[in-house]
Amino acid sequence: MTEQSQRNSAAWRIEQPHALRRLSLSLPQMALVTGIVLRLWRSYSLTHGSAESWAWIGGTFLVGASFLFLMCAIHLANFTLRNWLWRAPLFAVLESGTEILVSLALTTVNLEPLEAVNLPAEMRSAKSAGNVYLAYRYYQPERSLTLKLTRHVPVEVANTVVDLMYATFVVSDLKRVTARIEMCVENAKGEQYLALRLPKDATIRNAA
Repeated sequence: MTEQSQRNSAAWRIEQPHALRRLSLSLPQMALVTGIVLRLWRSYSLTHGSAESWAWIGGTFLVGASFLFLMCAIHLANFTLRNWLWRAPLFAVLESGTEILVSLALTTVNLEPLEAVNLPAEMRSAKSAGNVYLAYRYYQPERSLTLKLTRHVPVEVANTVVDLMYATFVVSDLKRVTARIEMCVENAKGEQYLALRLPKDATIRNAA
């Protein structure tokens, strides 16, 4: 008699979470999105509304804080309380770092927030002027020039310089030398002046 055994088979299906679910599970991505949105929201709140209105300042701050806590809560809801001890501080650090990097990027490209009322007249009078939420002004920092001066030890130079000289020497039968010299002289005073020391018994026959 042959014994037969029954085999049971089971099928498993793995479902991938949707995009928003995957985003909420990632700590760096949630902190990155939160930092970028909060930095843009801060630029909007600084360029719109009245700086003297406490309602505007308090309202914009409350909206920003609510969005920050909401994004943090969405991420932490996927994990147990034990993981909150390190995920919450790390989320705050990454979010703050993202805001700093966005501000640094805007500063690097020479962009600063600008109130919509300070836009040129042709832009404020356009039909789409009411849809302007963020405005930036491109500015160019002042140029500067740095000079480095070096003072050297003064050196005394010659007051008189002979630029060019032609000399012709003739020796007579009596072994006497007659010289004809033409010189172009330059000195500090700008005059044609030159002091000469002649040999003993030498005479000047003509000077011009």
